[in-house]
Amino acid sequence: TQVEATTFGRGKGEIIFKTGRPFPLGATWDGHGVNFAVFSESSDAIELCLFDSIEDKSESRRLFLPAYSDNVWHGYVLGIKPGQLYGYRVHGPWNPQGGNYFNPNKVLLDPYAKALARIENWEGKEHMFAYTLPGFTPVVPEKENNIADHSHENGSATPQEDLKTENNIADHSHENGSAPAETKTTDGESTEVPSEEAQPEAEQPQPEPIAVSPEDADLIMCPTDNAAWAPLAAVVDNTFDWGTSEAPEKNYHRTIIYEAHVKGLTMLHPDIPEDIRGTYAGMASPPIIKHLKELGITAIELLPVHAHLNDPFLFDKNMENYWGYSTLAFFAPEFRYT
Repeated sequence: TQVEATTFGRGKGEIIFKTGRPFPLGATWDGHGVNFAVFSESSDAIELCLFDSIEDKSESRRLFLPAYSDNVWHGYVLGIKPGQLYGYRVHGPWNPQGGNYFNPNKVLLDPYAKALARIENWEGKEHMFAYTLPGFTPVVPEKENNIADHSHENGSATPQEDLKTENNIADHSHENGSAPAETKTTDGESTEVPSEEAQPEAEQPQPEPIAVSPEDADLIMCPTDNAAWAPLAAVVDNTFDWGTSEAPEKNYHRTIIYEAHVKGLTMLHPDIPEDIRGTYAGMASPPIIKHLKELGITAIELLPVHAHLNDPFLFDKNMENYWGYSTLAFFAPEFRYT
């Protein structure tokens, strides 16, 4: 089944959106478009958020994934190519006591991302968590500018909830339009009625800090949007021509493994060109290969090279996570080493 994205998408232009497949997980390009699939057993709906640039402070288009199969939300977007930046907004119950922190105000990184285009920015730390940090005073944007739909929080269904039982494309036609602005008519002409907030003479109350005790700090949903600071994934082209290269296929009893850190082994090596020190290219440089062979090494085991998080307390100290054990994306290489 296929439908036009303008039936349920938020953004300009038209694209073709199909139900796609629940496997493989992640974003998979087939030469014509991209299949998006993400596992989520307890969510009510998932929105695919497409970004045009790492500088974007918000997504350019949002599309509800149209199909749900075996706890996997999925959809296929025709015409998307490698390099497309994306994230997800996940709708579902807010029930911290039960372990559910669904908050569609937050753009989330695809847990199956194969590449990162943008890492987290802790300058927006207060906006990055699903819950409200103690002492933070959220400033919620105007409703028309706040793209997230939280109608399910009041007990009504999201556009996708019926998919879990009916296993078909939900009706999103209600998202084509929004409620019209309040108007009044004078001599046949309609003009917009300013809201009370727009009245210059109206005194605006100043928001008070939310008083949250440490034990309740994770119980209040954060209403602000984090799109400007969230890490973003990128669609990749998985094809690669290995040419005549073959795996060494060394027997285990003849294998000698050398454990190393990409940056630690190469950053200060005097024989490695400075522009590739501390990188994957530095690891594969002739001086390193020569050194390993002279030691009789047959295989190298790298300390974490998947994308990792720089924790907020390190950011505050202008430091970085050296070892890389705070995983951000298991299937995406750490791009600080590129």
